[in-house]
Amino acid sequence: MHWVFLVITVLILLQNLVDSLHTVESIKSNHDLIKKLDQVKGVYEDPFKAKQMGVENTVLITACNYGFINHLYNFDCFMKRLKMKYLVFAMDKQAYEYLKVNTTINVYNMNNLDGSEVTSLPQLFRSKQFNIITAKKKEAVHDVMLLGYDVLFSDTDVAVVRDPFPYMVWKNVDYVHSLNAMCQV
Repeated sequence: MHWVFLVITVLILLQNLVDSLHTVESIKSNHDLIKKLDQVKGVYEDPFKAKQMGVENTVLITACNYGFINHLYNFDCFMKRLKMKYLVFAMDKQAYEYLKVNTTINVYNMNNLDGSEVTSLPQLFRSKQFNIITAKKKEAVHDVMLLGYDVLFSDTDVAVVRDPFPYMVWKNVDYVHSLNAMCQV
């Protein structure tokens, strides 16, 4: 009886491994995403500054659905002031089409990654759709890292008033994540 359970468990693990390898290969063959990431690689508009800061292989990414386009415009304003490049992962078709037609913002249609659709409406904190959106943001970071880039992800409702890289470039750090929590003053 235990052997049957062990064999089934091993088969499930092998299937998961095969599925993950297929996913990695499909991400690595996503030439549209790679092209867009290469356009924003180095974070700064000035390549000398990127080299000076050691971020030549770093990309700044954000993600939004159509319900957060107004936040994205504000984010874009701060990025332009700081002369920084970034890529938006459009989480729904409406956001992608709007940004592609009405702006010059670098945008990638995130629906290409797994075919699922995120709502185009703003969502309440910790609602089911909010949690799906949050998970897809982490998926975007994961996929970009699989392609060999270093990543700084920022939500669109973050006001980046100063260049964050002088404060963030640490040696021997693989992943840093902030939590959604109220500031205790």
